[in-house]
Amino acid sequence: MNSTGSVKQPVDFDGKNWAEDCDFEGNDIKLNGEKLRTGRQACENNCKKDEECTHYAYSNWTLGRCFLKRRNVCPSEANVQLPAKDIGTTYCGLILEKLNLN
Repeated sequence: MNSTGSVKQPVDFDGKNWAEDCDFEGNDIKLNGEKLRTGRQACENNCKKDEECTHYAYSNWTLGRCFLKRRNVCPSEANVQLPAKDIGTTYCGLILEKLNLN
């Protein structure tokens, strides 16, 4: 486990493009030094609209934090994020049409 509470073990996306209790570390797109405050679905929609964004991580901590990310990733690169009182529920998602998963 690293300092953020993520564990190297497979994340079960259960046939969806997003999962609960997971994170993609690093590769954040800088947004004027701010993190978007949204819900999970809005975070995904913001990623779809952003030209660079290929995946995202979302936490409902402090009214919701959306971390847009860029890089060609695959689902196996997601880390399990252990639930913690200080960060709330976390989600991670992929914008499949922007990724080369072959």
